[in-house]
Amino acid sequence: GALGNPLRWIFRLIESFTLALPAHLFCSSGNSEQIFRNDYQIRASKLTCLDDRVDLAAYDPAHVTAVTSPFAEDVFVVTYSGSLLPIKGLDVLQEVILALTKKRRDIGFLLVGYPIDAMAEFIEANGIADRVALVGRVAFESLPDYLLSAHVGIEPKQSASGEGSGKLLHYMAAGLALAAFPSEHNRTLAGDEALAQGNTAEALVAQIEALADDRARCRATGLKNRERTQPYSLQSAGIMIADVYQNLGLAPQA
Repeated sequence: GALGNPLRWIFRLIESFTLALPAHLFCSSGNSEQIFRNDYQIRASKLTCLDDRVDLAAYDPAHVTAVTSPFAEDVFVVTYSGSLLPIKGLDVLQEVILALTKKRRDIGFLLVGYPIDAMAEFIEANGIADRVALVGRVAFESLPDYLLSAHVGIEPKQSASGEGSGKLLHYMAAGLALAAFPSEHNRTLAGDEALAQGNTAEALVAQIEALADDRARCRATGLKNRERTQPYSLQSAGIMIADVYQNLGLAPQA
């Protein structure tokens, strides 16, 4: 309406003033960093991108006991963790599950997420309760116990915003291979070879089948994924923050 443009201008002015106040700004993604630089003319020297991080120690198999798989020992387990909502790729996840449960008896799905109603109805309607374990919500500190019991982590969400996927880092820290789309962010994180070869549910299905058919490759890929998470550890984030404070002359005195 008539007030739309003036209100946007006022809010933009408030945002610009607010962003000018801090001595330094931390951004949660490369996309937000570009917005600060291009839309608000914040100097690059005043910005630090502090994107998704993961506690690697929480995924150390030497100190974490994986839950017992709900499937037979020889079943290849694909896990999903996170919100079971359409905006998170629920339709793609269901398409992948349906495609694989129809033709593969050696692949099962371990779903750690919520809300569970839509997925529970889907599982019952398709008669696949023996192939899909719906755990529901778990405490964040218990997540490694579940991820470490799987072989592959699936990320069915398509992202055109440039925002990252935190769950991908957790999959990688757990030493899982990935079934995820080759977005720019995912390629930066995991590399082209670790991702699906297309942006469709069929591409995710093909990726999972290829990994299930070559479990040695799956294990090797998972180990490589864990190695790639080193720059994204909580410890590395702490060092970055400490460096910023030191450069500002605000480091604590010994």
